[in-house]
Amino acid sequence: APSGIIGLETAFALGVTQLVKPGHLSLMELMKKMSRNPARLYGLPYPGIAVGAPADLVLFDENEEWIVEHFHSRSANSPFLGKKLSGRVRYTICGGKVVYEV
Repeated sequence: APSGIIGLETAFALGVTQLVKPGHLSLMELMKKMSRNPARLYGLPYPGIAVGAPADLVLFDENEEWIVEHFHSRSANSPFLGKKLSGRVRYTICGGKVVYEV
């Protein structure tokens, strides 16, 4: 596909499966690379978890194994369909509201 593959819905699990589990990164390093570092790159505020800060959180189970079967987006262009991955995002909270839930 000219525009590439879908990746957001498998990004965390791929990081856990390919980087954390083999010992290339710690879970904390992966989380920093997927949150603080992109915010800095794009000049976005990153208050972290603090009183008065927006409740923008991702709740996950780093040990849950799952098979990539479908996507919530309209695209399904992924080489990871049918693959077993570790690490599953359970909830995404944005501005204090649940916007994604498995």
